[in-house]
Amino acid sequence: MALEITAAGDAKLRISGTATELASIYSRLTFSFNYDGSNSGATLYNYSSKTEYEALPNDLLSVNGFSSYISFLIDTATEEQSLETGHAKVKADLEAQGYTVVIVDLPG
Repeated sequence: MALEITAAGDAKLRISGTATELASIYSRLTFSFNYDGSNSGATLYNYSSKTEYEALPNDLLSVNGFSSYISFLIDTATEEQSLETGHAKVKADLEAQGYTVVIVDLPG
């Protein structure tokens, strides 16, 4: 699973140290699901595209003003700790920042 994140309005995707803006980026995520079941977080590994990730998985993209870690809470009464929930929480956080986000590369 991954996220396709698209710039929208004031939510820009500018490569750090340059004036180059990207229309979208491809992000792979790793999660930290804490033992209490609710406090969680995700580290985003960003690439200019899925093709770039597949060719050079260690060549990460740094984006100005774009956090590579997002904290979130899971409501243990109604939600489960899972990859799906984690991706959905990060998607919602990024959308609240103004980006357009699609969860891609779903297994199955």
